[in-house]
Amino acid sequence: TTTKATTTTKPVTTTELGGGLLPGDVDGNGSVTATDVVKLIQAILNKVNLTPECLTNADLNKDGNLSIIDVIKLKNMLN
Repeated sequence: TTTKATTTTKPVTTTELGGGLLPGDVDGNGSVTATDVVKLIQAILNKVNLTPECLTNADLNKDGNLSIIDVIKLKNMLN
């Protein structure tokens, strides 16, 4: 007799990662780091898609658009 084990994994949501609405937390992991700057630049260049929550976190000047101004604001948050 052969037994086949299967496993399933459920998606991890940003709230499970400690995320939420946190200005500057572009990757949704619950903290603001240099990785968020990279993710924001990738989003501006249409290399990655952000969740609606992460889009809100990324729009630091609250103008409804992601731009270099948001990158500068995020960079300044890290200094």
